[in-house]
Formats: sequence, C-alpha cells, structure tokens
Amino acid sequence: MDATLACVNLRLYIVSGAEGPCALLVHRDAERGPTVPDVMVDVIAAQPGAAEAALAELRRRAKERNVYRGHMISLGNRATPFGPMAGLGVKFHPRPPVSRSVTSPPACNRRR
Repeated sequence: MDATLACVNLRLYIVSGAEGPCALLVHRDAERGPTVPDVMVDVIAAQPGAAEAALAELRRRAKERNVYRGHMISLGNRATPFGPMAGLGVKFHPRPPVSRSVTSPPACNRRR
C-alpha cells in the first residue's frame, strides 16, 4: 500500500501537561534552506520545568512513533524543483510475511 505522510512546515501548538501549559513552535530551519529537511521546535512556558518536560515527552513520543520503525526502506537521490540530485528519497518496501519456523531457532539451540 502506497501512502504519503503529511509533514508540518510551520505550526504553533498550545499544549498542557503535568508541569503546566506551554507553546511549541514547529518550523523548518530557514538558515539551511528549503532542501534540508531539518525541523526545529521552539518551546516557551510560564512555569519552570514545563518546557523541558514538553520536550522530553516530544522526544519520547518521536522514538516510540518513528515513521520508519518496523519498515524496510532504501535511500537514494530523487529529483526536486531544485535539481535532479537535490533531495534524499526514501522508498518503503513491502515486508514479506515470515513464518515462525524461520524466525525461531531450532529446539536444540534454545536455552532453557
């Protein structure tokens, strides 16, 4: 199944957590140009510790919900409006079903 995942280029999120409310500004790194896929997150909060807690939760969720987790991918150059080799392409490949007999070691090799 082919799918395109949308990405945020510029958005302000107002969130609240155990440490209190804060604002997260998600944007691209303008200094590095439009072909560099860096995303910046700026956080501001009224309560000490709220910004740090929000960033820690964001990092935890990013690792947990990584778009590449559990997928087979290949990387290569792709054409963009900025030139034929200006971007890095990511191709997702279908994973063939694997039976338990292939993934389980023989009974003689299992530790008890």
